[in-house]
Amino acid sequence: MRAPESSSGAFFVVRKTERKHNKSIEKKKEKGKKIMKNRQKKWKSLGIVVLVFVIGYGLLWYYMAANVTRIQEQNKEYAKSFAAQSAERIGSEFNTALQRIENSAYLASMGDSSALIDVDTLKELENHTNFDAVRYVDRDGNNLSSDGQVCQIQDRSYFKKGCLGQVA
Repeated sequence: MRAPESSSGAFFVVRKTERKHNKSIEKKKEKGKKIMKNRQKKWKSLGIVVLVFVIGYGLLWYYMAANVTRIQEQNKEYAKSFAAQSAERIGSEFNTALQRIENSAYLASMGDSSALIDVDTLKELENHTNFDAVRYVDRDGNNLSSDGQVCQIQDRSYFKKGCLGQVA
């Protein structure tokens, strides 16, 4: 075959095998580009998953740290409250013990005069006991209060049972 004559350029003959080879290279390049795009998508997806995991872990850590701090503060408040209640309880026990000692000392100081119970004696007993009022009842049912009032209770069932040693 004869090539046409040309004065200004060159004429190239491309063989079929070269065209196939060029197409094969182009296909490989396109395939490589697709593979790269897929790899980029995979890495991008993996990066997003890792980022979400790191953010989630950070939020979880922050919540746990805040919760630990809150629990520690709450425990401090419980400890303060418990200490205050314990101190109050101990103070109450000491006051009760002191009151018992004072009551015993007062009754011991009365000596043999305890057979003579009058209004003044009842008032002194009120001052040396934890009770708001003190009353004295004799065997005849005469009920004497510290303010001087007297009433009869010999007909009441609790007085009768008490004189017999029974629980009213």
